[in-house]
Amino acid sequence: MKLSYSQVQKYKQCPALYDFHYNQKLRSKYIGSPLFFGSAIDDAVGLLKIPLIKNPTDKQKEMLQETPEELFKRRMIFMNHNGDEINIKEYPFVNYSKSDIDTSLFTDGDLEYLNSTYFEEPLDAKDLQKYAEFIADQKRKEKVVEKNDFLAYNDICWKSLYRKGLMIIEAYKNEVIPEILEIVSIQEKVCITNDDGDEIMGFIDDIRIYKDEPDKVYINDDKTSSKAYKQEQLDESPQLTTYAFYKDTPYISYTVMEKSIRKKEPRVRITIMRGTTSDEYKEEVLEEYEDTMLLINEGQFPKDFNSGCKFYGAKCLYYEICHNNQMTDYIVDMKKWY
Repeated sequence: MKLSYSQVQKYKQCPALYDFHYNQKLRSKYIGSPLFFGSAIDDAVGLLKIPLIKNPTDKQKEMLQETPEELFKRRMIFMNHNGDEINIKEYPFVNYSKSDIDTSLFTDGDLEYLNSTYFEEPLDAKDLQKYAEFIADQKRKEKVVEKNDFLAYNDICWKSLYRKGLMIIEAYKNEVIPEILEIVSIQEKVCITNDDGDEIMGFIDDIRIYKDEPDKVYINDDKTSSKAYKQEQLDESPQLTTYAFYKDTPYISYTVMEKSIRKKEPRVRITIMRGTTSDEYKEEVLEEYEDTMLLINEGQFPKDFNSGCKFYGAKCLYYEICHNNQMTDYIVDMKKWY
């Protein structure tokens, strides 16, 4: 079997959750904003790294015909979801959060568009912020939201994230890229095979060499986050430890891009964190993969109610199926695609 880091994490959350998602192929109609926003940022900053590759491929050279900002906007609009190409700006099942909203970043053109499209009386940036936060609270309380308010709220959230993203890309270009001496590879595939033929799979964001440490090769992961990371989150990262084992280097780094735009400088905070993995921790991580593979191969998918059936502050997608054996209308059966 093939197993990725995200699959292991899902099994650790709840074995039944893994079963519903990967074996039964039951997926959500909804998309969380961190998914498409983080992916769009990753693609855009990936483009910034290509000029630092000594021998880029023809495909990588071709990618440079598009600017990071153009690629970011395209990825913020179009994505594949449940087998379909969707327009995120028009898709009705996007989950935004109150923390996504920052109307202080809007241009005059943004304000003019929103007011002419959704409101009879023009609202300034502060009033738009209050309006969007009110709608967010209504949605959280599962109150009925009128169609125009729903569309306006989605547009405000999307534009907030779009403006944030452009600022993050610019900060990455000015603050992170100058710290890098060389990019060894981008999105390199990881495949570790055990004695039984099972495989640990993954992709490394980039392998890099920093200017101030030219003799060390770092396995790097770019992170878009709502808050700063702690050092132990890097030192005890199972994902990066696995990749470091594969590339036979102890050096790992996170580039953490905080998506909350600050009022003071630096308005965008990006932190490059560096650390090392230990052989002892590598063994622990690889054993966890082995143990998880064994349990999955044995078909062990018990329901774990100790989690409270909540993940990341929200009720589990499969709660009604798990507790009441009842399919809900926000779940899509994806077996036809497999």
